[in-house]
Amino acid sequence: MSKYKIISSFDCLVAFDKDEIYLSEGQVLEFDEAKTLCIYPTKNSMKKLAFTLNLNDEEDNNFYFLSNLNGQKIFFLQDKTLLKNYAISSIEINGSPCKIEIGEKKISFSYLDNKKELILSQNFDKFQTGEISSNCYVWLSSSQSQTLILFNTITGQIKLLEGDQIKIFDNSVVVNKSLDNIARHLIESQYIITPEGITQKANTIQYQNGRPIIVTNENVIPYAFMEAIQVQDYELASFYLSTPMKRRIDKEHLQEFFGEINEFYSIDTKTFVVKTSEKKEYYKFTLFDNKINDIESI
Repeated sequence: MSKYKIISSFDCLVAFDKDEIYLSEGQVLEFDEAKTLCIYPTKNSMKKLAFTLNLNDEEDNNFYFLSNLNGQKIFFLQDKTLLKNYAISSIEINGSPCKIEIGEKKISFSYLDNKKELILSQNFDKFQTGEISSNCYVWLSSSQSQTLILFNTITGQIKLLEGDQIKIFDNSVVVNKSLDNIARHLIESQYIITPEGITQKANTIQYQNGRPIIVTNENVIPYAFMEAIQVQDYELASFYLSTPMKRRIDKEHLQEFFGEINEFYSIDTKTFVVKTSEKKEYYKFTLFDNKINDIESI
């Protein structure tokens, strides 16, 4: 007799370890050892969001009814559609549980006395939870993109990474992202995850068409230049500089002058407000013969 049984009231995909098993309504799935399962309702089910199930759980919750008789645990999966995208997961980190609550466009993390909440900008189709170097994470996937939310249980900080594809390794994360900017950048970023935080180790810059799209309209050149600076493509940014500017300014100067840009907005075609992690700056561009001849901090 198996120690654990799963009986579902809806069609779903059950993922565990590196295996996936399709479970139709009323079908029984049996295990001899305790595992953590990810339950993904299929299109045939009215249920919208996946959830995790730990076979060591001892109490009922909104997603299943638990029977524990004669040493055999039976989990009856329930399709409570009124929940509208709600899931709870718990991960043990350094001897204490990190609780994750996933609602419709909202995620919260709770660890000891620290609780953080994040509002999401879009819906997602499936999720996965886990732990990397004392960071509790939620990986979210939709048809358009993937998102990784890291909650550092030591510092209490939240870090959000977004891209077309996100790969998670033992102590690192690789994010691939195609940008809808003028040059059509394709960026691969590698991050190192430690208990102290997250550090970007490498940033590989390519282009979706193999080469960047170049603009020659002087009303667009400053914007294309700023987009290149934001993704740290200093070689492309230098292309838009005049020959005298190139003699005075190299990659290191550009990096030091602009810093790491979080976002920027154009006030007009040649004036920009730029926000970094440390400050907000205003820049005015002067062009000559379709090249940037001067950049003034105003």
